Amino acid sequence: MEIIDEALLERFREGDHKAFESIFLSYYDRVKNFINGLIKSEDDAEELAQDVFVRLWTNRQAVDPGKPFHSWLYTVARNAAFNYLKRLLVHKSYVSDYLATHQDGDSSVEETLFAKEIGLLIEMTVQKMPSRRRDIYMYSRVKGYSNGEIARKLNISKKTVENQLSLAFKEIRKVIYLFIILIAGPL
Repeated sequence: MEIIDEALLERFREGDHKAFESIFLSYYDRVKNFINGLIKSEDDAEELAQDVFVRLWTNRQAVDPGKPFHSWLYTVARNAAFNYLKRLLVHKSYVSDYLATHQDGDSSVEETLFAKEIGLLIEMTVQKMPSRRRDIYMYSRVKGYSNGEIARKLNISKKTVENQLSLAFKEIRKVIYLFIILIAGPL
């Protein structure tokens, strides 16, 4: 384990990629194992650990070189694990409640639930898009504008509209694919 000192943390806070690499190499496996111990899922722990380090990089100015870094990092990791567990609990509770209220044994219940979950995923994905891409997507898919109408309304080229829609659909397909993998397992 490499020693994380104030000088390294200060370089990291200033955006030094080598300093971040040192921190990442020193802590990644331990953070992943710590999260795995809380959530009991190796794959999800790996993803959450990656998210922790992405959050660390984007919030590097919040790191105080004068305070114990490992305590701060493990607090962020613990919160990520707890948030994951809360989301999992809410999801399971929602599915359980929904199925309990629709006990007709019909496969259409599962199909309806699946369609609602996909719809919610799409909404969440659209909300996370950059504002311009989100606006273009909403004009196209919700309001039914043509690409030319969107281009004129936003004072951009039709090609920009097409490119942004293509990126939006790519994001949506990726999220749906990952959801299907999560539900059905690897294809």
